Formats: sequence, structure tokens, C-alpha cells
Amino acid sequence: DICTNNAGLIADVKTASDPTPGPWTRRATTLGYHRQNAFYVDGCNAVTGREHRMMHIVVGSSEESGFECCCYFLDAVLPGEPDPITLGRRQNAKAMRDLAECRRTGDWRAPRNREVEIVNLPRYAFFEE
Repeated sequence: DICTNNAGLIADVKTASDPTPGPWTRRATTLGYHRQNAFYVDGCNAVTGREHRMMHIVVGSSEESGFECCCYFLDAVLPGEPDPITLGRRQNAKAMRDLAECRRTGDWRAPRNREVEIVNLPRYAFFEE
């Protein structure tokens, strides 16, 4: 991982069993890389005084993937949606508010662990016999 001031680029090396766009994008979303990107970009911008962009260098981690190497910038799916950095910043701010509330109350349980919930079986469950 590196932050280059001259190029305004942050590069983050990741491994993935399948580094191709579809599977890697799902993995990046599940693991919250857009939130990590917001921290990295904001940190590098603050330290250097220059705008940076985040790139992921994704290397296949198996012979099956041929150890393929792909480079990606995360971007919004549709016009008008927030870019991933903005979304990451909002989610990070919420996480920090949640952390502050846990510290204030001393209650560290996840909200869903504080009460019994009712969940419904998915519709397909009623068609499997």
C-alpha cells in the first residue's frame, strides 16, 4: 500500500480468489472497502494538502485465477448516486456516532441483540417440499 503525493494516488494491494470485476466488486462491497477508502483518502489529503484518488490492485490468490492482476477505481453505479468515498464517509460517521453512544452508555451489544425480533421465512421456503 502506498500514498503518492506527486501522482495524487493511493494504491491498496488486495488478494482475491477471483479478481475479475463482478466477484471482486461484490467482495469489496461486503468487506466495506469504500469505508476504508474514505479513511485513506481523507488521511492522505489532510497530511499532504492534495486531493488523492484510491486504486485497488487486486491479485488472484490461486492457480485457478492464474494469479491475474487487475486494477480498479470504485465508482458509483448510477448518475446521481453518491460516489463510494462520500458513501464511506457517511457510513464511517454513523459508525463513530454508534461508537460514541456505546461508550456513553456502556452497552456494547449490537442493536439487534437488545430485543427479540420477528423474521419471516422467504417465499421460496413454502415451495420446497
